[in-house]
Amino acid sequence: MIETGEQRLAAELRLRILQRSMRERMTLTEIARLVGRQSSECCLDVVGDLPAMSYSLRQQGGNWSSVALDERVLPDLQGLVGPKAQVLQQGRLPFENNTFDLVVVLDGLGEPASDYRLVAECHRVLKAKGRLVIALPL
Repeated sequence: MIETGEQRLAAELRLRILQRSMRERMTLTEIARLVGRQSSECCLDVVGDLPAMSYSLRQQGGNWSSVALDERVLPDLQGLVGPKAQVLQQGRLPFENNTFDLVVVLDGLGEPASDYRLVAECHRVLKAKGRLVIALPL
């Protein structure tokens, strides 16, 4: 998955920070509890500033896709989960309607106007009985 030496180093650093940060470990533990084990579900994580959590969610199983909210996070995210990770495109998630069984937003909310649009986009790409999990900063 990790393509260059620089991406590999950045990914390893992000993972070490995640392992040492009590706040991030607690957040990830709670998200994993809410998400539960995934089998063949189609899952999406939407990443603010915590791409290492995206990598860790994959340990729950499932078929994951990833979207970075900011282009600056994309290289780290791709270093952790692979080159297919994408970036939010003009406020829209780059997927068809009713695609995902589960959407997890990782540390991506903070401004009410854009938050509303992001949550609406998450609902657009969720299947009718899909689940949305949002991790807010502590």
